[in-house]
Amino acid sequence: MNLSKRAVLLASIALLASGQLLHAQGTLRVVGKDYKLEHVVAYETKFFDDNVNAVLLCAKPIPIDKLKAELQKGSDTGFFLFEPEVKLTFDQSGKLLSVFIWADNNSISTGGTMDEAKVEADFKDGKAHGKVAMNSEKDDPKYRFDVVFDVAVMKSPAAPRKP
Repeated sequence: MNLSKRAVLLASIALLASGQLLHAQGTLRVVGKDYKLEHVVAYETKFFDDNVNAVLLCAKPIPIDKLKAELQKGSDTGFFLFEPEVKLTFDQSGKLLSVFIWADNNSISTGGTMDEAKVEADFKDGKAHGKVAMNSEKDDPKYRFDVVFDVAVMKSPAAPRKP
């Protein structure tokens, strides 16, 4: 086994051991271009003043340390990847509250009633499990995604204490 394959194997084992990567797969289509979403992280954050769970699926590896640093400030509002991604925000009961999509300089955000979304999600025992599909042919840019995830939920780090 060459050195690069060994490094990938060891990194994968470390992620599995840390509970941050179990399973994710999905596709995202924006303006006729497809992306494979194979990287995932689920984490606790704030949505306005509410405690929520977010699931971020991305085409490229997610920099967990940068995400943790942003969460240390209280929420993920300043965390951007600028890689093809789908971010799903759920309330504590598993109801989908919002969707954020980014791919090739197209930023799409939707919230409120999302009747066109097919959602099966639960957050129990520190794990996030779900399937979410959404198709929007009426919007400009047109998009659709179909994702499946099974991942440990990263606890929100405590906010730094102020002196």
